[in-house]
Amino acid sequence: PFVRRPLFVGCPPTFAGDLALTRGIHGRESASAFSGHTPPGHPEVLNECGGPGRDEGHPSQNQHTAAILHPHLCKPQAAVCGPGQQTLAVQAWGRVQLFRGPIVNWRAVGTAYIAAMPLLVRFLGTAASRPTVERGVSSLAIIREGETLLFDCGEGTQRQMMRYGISFAFEDLFFTHVHSDHILGLTGLVRTMALQGRTEPLRLWGPRGAGKTLRQCISLGGERTTFSIDITELEPGEPVKRADYHIETFAVSHGPSQSLGYALVEEERLGRFNPDLARAMGIPEGPLWGRIHKGQSITLDDGRVIAPSALVGERRRGRRIVVTGDTRPCNNTIAAAQDADLLIHEATFADDEAARALETGHSTAREAAEVARKAGARRLVLTHISARYSRDAHELEREARSVFPRSSIARDGTEIELSLTEELVVTADVDGVEALPFT
Repeated sequence: PFVRRPLFVGCPPTFAGDLALTRGIHGRESASAFSGHTPPGHPEVLNECGGPGRDEGHPSQNQHTAAILHPHLCKPQAAVCGPGQQTLAVQAWGRVQLFRGPIVNWRAVGTAYIAAMPLLVRFLGTAASRPTVERGVSSLAIIREGETLLFDCGEGTQRQMMRYGISFAFEDLFFTHVHSDHILGLTGLVRTMALQGRTEPLRLWGPRGAGKTLRQCISLGGERTTFSIDITELEPGEPVKRADYHIETFAVSHGPSQSLGYALVEEERLGRFNPDLARAMGIPEGPLWGRIHKGQSITLDDGRVIAPSALVGERRRGRRIVVTGDTRPCNNTIAAAQDADLLIHEATFADDEAARALETGHSTAREAAEVARKAGARRLVLTHISARYSRDAHELEREARSVFPRSSIARDGTEIELSLTEELVVTADVDGVEALPFT
């Protein structure tokens, strides 16, 4: 299934001005201008010309509004906007609409709808080794608060991005390893972005030794690149840190090749603030609320000292997504996927091909499910499906669910949505998990 979201409207995902349009709308560099992309700091949800509802993650912010930069461009939407709404000042809410395929909406050039974003995973290619009629080769996108992270880039990834609404205005591409079915799309992707006139730098990340192969892909054809490309080789355990999340790296077991798995791990979130109690205690709205929510004690005019514990709950855990790439089942993955919200694990073969999986450094669906069960993951999605199961992967799904019921098979275009969790932070003891392959 797909989830329809309010779109940034005005140009297709291949348009050269997507980054420039985004900067004009949001005044920031890294936001994307297309489906499923919202800049950090905008938790509100805006949909087409407004409507009732709220973002359940931020119920106090459902009155926030946004205005379109170019109201005169809203005329094609008069029938949608209605009288008096040509400026498109839209009330916020968090309702989504289901649809059966990717939606792209070009109705009003320059119109922007800003959506409060959960954490989205969109599968661009789910086949093992070679494409089939039904499936492209390995690639997926994680979209978080306006930022898109790509993982692997099999051949045809750029077309899958167009097909499934992933903007080319991304800045980071992570490679699990450099086998051809995970990297051959890089050449075409770089060429397309150069033809679009991209000037923003691109960052490539991969395991030790990946740099040489990636540079060969970039230089293939000898055409000029209009933007800088930075390549960083990562060691297992070396994190990629961002403001409010980080990418963990861990070694996986895929034969002699240097291979990495990745875990996107959000930082802990502040506890929930109690505004009704704050009003009852006579604390005026404004900066004092913000200070106490951030953990600072405050002193009121009457001399009372209010501690954060009086109004703020326990800190809430962030979300965790684990992407294994190609691998045998291994304890490094179990350690990385402890209590993960989503484990994305390869499942190239069914049980009857277990010997073939062992020989080629891959996993069966049942083995992947065992990893999820041992890790205590909340959900397992299987990808990297052999061509023999391309049309009908029910056998793989049945075997996985016999071990781990919350298992499913990804198809090209599958979208997984992870909403914010209200669970409190719990310190997990994983010291007993060995970082070794298991049998």
